[in-house]
Amino acid sequence: MKINGKQTEVETPVTLAELFRKLKVDTVHVAVELNGRIVPKTEFESRSLNAEDEIEVIHFVGGG
Repeated sequence: MKINGKQTEVETPVTLAELFRKLKVDTVHVAVELNGRIVPKTEFESRSLNAEDEIEVIHFVGGG
């Protein structure tokens, strides 16, 4: 699967939440796009991924 444009080997089946735990991604301040569609945080635990998926993770940064 591709994560932020980089081909990454991930054992499937896996959910978004499981993937983020394995990759140690803090999901508090992120937006996730899966195959061109935004995934609500409420679906991270149930959204299953496969080897052909493309994921974009956008981290929000505060500033002033």
